[in-house]
This record gives sequence, structure tokens and C-alpha cells, in this order.
Amino acid sequence: KALAAYEREAMFYRHCPDSPANPPKHYLSVQMGDDQEFMMLIEDLGNCRFVAQSGEIDVADARIGLEGLARHHAHYWDTPELRNMNWLRSYEEWADIYPPQIETGWPIFEKHFSYLIPAELKDAFPLGNDLYSDITRHVTRSLPSTLMHGDARIENMAIDGSASARFYDWQVCACGPAAYDVVYYLGSSLDPDTWLDHGQSLIDSYLAELKNSGVTGYERSDLDRDMQLCACLLIGFVGVVGNLFRDPGPAEINVVEATIPRFMQIMADLDVNHALREFADTIAK
Repeated sequence: KALAAYEREAMFYRHCPDSPANPPKHYLSVQMGDDQEFMMLIEDLGNCRFVAQSGEIDVADARIGLEGLARHHAHYWDTPELRNMNWLRSYEEWADIYPPQIETGWPIFEKHFSYLIPAELKDAFPLGNDLYSDITRHVTRSLPSTLMHGDARIENMAIDGSASARFYDWQVCACGPAAYDVVYYLGSSLDPDTWLDHGQSLIDSYLAELKNSGVTGYERSDLDRDMQLCACLLIGFVGVVGNLFRDPGPAEINVVEATIPRFMQIMADLDVNHALREFADTIAK
């Protein structure tokens, strides 16, 4: 409720039925009283195929989702329609929402799961946590804006019979950088080996679909730069995870051990250490 998550999702379904992310059809959503509770009736996707995030992800499935995101991002890419969505919140809000969660969650994560942090990333976390708010504001104000999913991962989509993605769970959608959706999707969905073998070709597929859908003046060098900076924000996300697993049992440990190494791999490969130092130097001047 503090994130207005139910309202965000209801408003997305009401106002964005034509999104190329092909969300479930919206039939009804109503607010229940004054306490931010909603009832929503949407299409049953039971005939679609679902992919478990905790398992090994097929590259073809990953590409289906990423290309669907590209079409969705392109549809709202710096458009007048996006700017006129008075109901859509800014991604910049996370600059204030996340830091208290990082402050309490990071020590817990470090206590239980520090062994999952590669040696080359150990120094990135204190600096990344300190810079989280500044980087969030920067990417929101400076990078191309679109309607972000906000929690774009393979487990928040279904694949229909025509092999196209249908994204749901729009509770943290926002106006902000497309590159964060891309980094988060790849980092949460791909095992380290899959990322190393296929990550670059998947990014190429995203950019090609973005251009095919009408985005101009945005090249691979732009996307690489934006992804590197957005990857720094995954540091804050990892810290917040600590609040979800204060006293982890075997099931929780299995989830963390299956997913966190994926984020670590993409952060290391995108060289967040360099990006953080460069950003810190820039704001110090």
C-alpha cells in the first residue's frame, strides 16, 4: 500500500489496453473504500505457457520476453502520451523509497549471504548503496523515458500459442528508463552461463526490435552506457532483499542462491565498479 501498488496496476490496466506487452484484458477494477485496496477482474491466461524463474531458462523464451518489452518500450518512448499520463508515477520516487529499506536490509543480506558476492564486487556495495538515490534521480531525468514495467522478469509473463509474451503484474510500473527493465529482466532471468553465452545477442535482439518499432537515434553504445548505469541500481535491490529473508530457512536459501548469482554476474560483466567511480567523480565536481 505504501507503494500504491494496487492503484498503479489498476490504472495501467484501465489506461494501457493497447500496450504491445500484450497484458491480460481488463474487465473491471474498483477501489474498495479509502485504504488503497482494489478488486480487479482480468483475463484468465490459463491457456498460456508459464516459465519458472528458479529453473534454467530457455534462450528462446528469454528472447520472446525481451522483444515483447522492446515493443512495449518503443510504443511509449518519450511520447506525448507518456507525458500526459497523470496517473503514472515517476521512477524517481524510488530515490526516496529504497534508501531506508537498503539501510535495514543490506546488513541482513550481508550477514546471511555475503558468500554470494564475488570478490570483485565487494567494494561496489557500500558505494552503490550510498549513491542509490543520486543514480536513480540521474537515470530518471537524463535517460530516455518510457512506461517501465518495473518488475520485468520471466516469471511475470506468459507465452501464448503464437510465441509472444504477455506481461502481467504491473504493480510497480513507472515513467522511467527502459534500460532498467532490460538489465533487471536479464539479471533476474538468465543463469550466469546463459548470460555469458547469449547475453550480447539478446541485447542485440532487444535493440533491433526497438528500432523496428520506430525508435530512432538510440544506438548500441547508448544502450550499453544506460544499462551499465542502471546495473548499479541492482546493488540497492540486493540490499532490499535482506528484508525479505531475515531468518532464512532452506527454501528461502534455495531461492536466493538460485537468483542472486545472476545479478552478480551481470553487474560484474557490465563493470559497475567503473560506473560507480565515474559517477561519484562526476557529482563530486
